[in-house]
Amino acid sequence: MLRSNTSDFAVLEQHVCNCDFCSLGRQLPLERHAVTSVLDLGGNCGLAATVFAAVYPNARVVTVEPGTSTFQLLAVNTAHNRRIQAVYGAAWGSSTLLTLAGAIYDHSAKQDATDWATSVGPLQSAAASVSDLVPAWSVDDLLAKYHLGAVDVLKVDVEGSEAVMFRDSKTVQWLRRVKCLVIEWHHGFLTDKQYDKFLAIMDRYGLKPLGRFGEHEGFCRPQELKH
Repeated sequence: MLRSNTSDFAVLEQHVCNCDFCSLGRQLPLERHAVTSVLDLGGNCGLAATVFAAVYPNARVVTVEPGTSTFQLLAVNTAHNRRIQAVYGAAWGSSTLLTLAGAIYDHSAKQDATDWATSVGPLQSAAASVSDLVPAWSVDDLLAKYHLGAVDVLKVDVEGSEAVMFRDSKTVQWLRRVKCLVIEWHHGFLTDKQYDKFLAIMDRYGLKPLGRFGEHEGFCRPQELKH
């Protein structure tokens, strides 16, 4: 199910028609049938999770989305697949309560981007509307909450929150449990210094760059290379 006059059709084009993630089975150095866990941070309307479930037929996919109406659509679009678990909330640097903070807009796009690029931010002292409150978790807590001992594929597309998630190398020890990471880094809204820090963290935790998948960059452990 897609919504008219929204970015849903652009997401469809990106994930299904252009199939950004379909190439993962060929380009990520993982045996498709050996992948058992995918954590999808920034699930949008569920198309990426659906593609992940198709590319990795033995994987459980946990997909997390903070946009209220977008999550409702995600839940509908993934309800048919028992291997996909839809979670309302956001990924952050720690487990807390956040508020919807508006959208990151793509001014070159024809459609309104509010449904595509829902961002979140710290709860301010001026109380937000209850409908704008969003539960958020660190990746460590998400792994524990959903019983993921390790993650074969971690996808991060969190509209700028990646700068908070990767702010400190000491708080991302969960990366030791990740085999491959695919991320959209929002360069237009974050600094080069923040990106350089992210790259340094990838190197520190042994995740080596693989190149791009559409708008996403891939990183993986060398020992996962196919023979």
